[in-house]
Amino acid sequence: MRAREIDREKERGGERERVRDRDGRECEKARDGEKARERKSVERKREQESEIERDRERARGREREKE
Repeated sequence: MRAREIDREKERGGERERVRDRDGRECEKARDGEKARERKSVERKREQESEIERDRERARGREREKE
C-alpha cells in the first residue's frame, strides 16, 4: 500500500500534484513542466553568455592597462 496518493493535472505548461501524506492531510506541490524547464534553460544560457562577455571585457581592460 502506498503512503501517498498522487493526482496530477496539467496546468499552464506545468504540473500540479495533490499529495496526501501519511496523516491524511492534503497539500499541493507545484512542479515545472517541460515548457518551464526549457524557459529556465534558455535564461540560464543567456546569463552564462553575458557572464562570459563580461569576463572578456575585463580581460581586455587588463591588457590595455598593461600597455
